[in-house]
Amino acid sequence: MNFFNSSNTIILAVVDESKVTPVAIVAIVTGLLCVATFLLLRNFYKRLRRLRKDQ
Repeated sequence: MNFFNSSNTIILAVVDESKVTPVAIVAIVTGLLCVATFLLLRNFYKRLRRLRKDQ
């Protein structure tokens, strides 16, 4: 985390750097990607059902 300058570490300053591991970061990113995929698929299926009703 030392490669960030001080303006980029505003959010990271609250988190203890010794407790943040790469595994935790990967878990958070994976969780966010899963949530985003779920929301996109839900929206896709809703639009697909609406399209079928119109035909």
